[in-house]
Amino acid sequence: HRLDIADAAGIAQVVKDVQPDIIFHLATAKGADSAYRDFVQTSVLGALNLISALRGCSFEGRLIVAGSSMEYAPCDHAIPESHPIKPTTLHGTVKAAAGLLYSHAALAYGLKITQLRLFHLYGPWESHHRFLPTAIHAAISGLPLPLSAGISRRDWVYVEDVVDALLLAASPSSPVGIVNIGSGVECDNDEIIRAIENILGKPITIVAGAIAQRATDSEHRYADISLAGELLGWHPRHSLRQGIEKT
Repeated sequence: HRLDIADAAGIAQVVKDVQPDIIFHLATAKGADSAYRDFVQTSVLGALNLISALRGCSFEGRLIVAGSSMEYAPCDHAIPESHPIKPTTLHGTVKAAAGLLYSHAALAYGLKITQLRLFHLYGPWESHHRFLPTAIHAAISGLPLPLSAGISRRDWVYVEDVVDALLLAASPSSPVGIVNIGSGVECDNDEIIRAIENILGKPITIVAGAIAQRATDSEHRYADISLAGELLGWHPRHSLRQGIEKT
């Protein structure tokens, strides 16, 4: 079945036809903030449509939702799930709005919903415009790598580890709720560049200040992942170097 998550009738019909036991909700919009309507339709209206469909078929299975670390307010220490929601980006804003709808649906309608708030996901087949593929391409091609002038640190979590978390969250014995999925360690862009240079044996020429600071750039952003261990028995299996090597 292939359809737009903004299609309420279509979503309801698919859920009715399939009668799923488990749903992995990974849909998200891409692009610049100018695609405002796409972000809202995919995350917020998509949440409304999915919740309505599940209520309509008396869904008793599990819904696993991919949330985002960008839902949280800026923080200079490890971010726990109890940290305030105060997004600074459009992506974080629509994910946070959808997250409130899912939390309400779990409370009001008894739906079994787990929200995995993913930190900086990376790995093979990542969109080519993102930092890691761009830096790898710069190393291989010898082209300069434009960077912003400020410090940007993120919690990098490898895609296979995220898949592990999704599968664990789908287990009938796993508790439901909101869970951070990250490495628990923050790395700045220089550390990523050095890792790529060491793995490939090629230097990267940096052009600092060539691009403007973005709302996603922050001096600190990393997860407290203790709850993932307690509730899901999940721990990341890949170090940053291992993840970049596989990528």
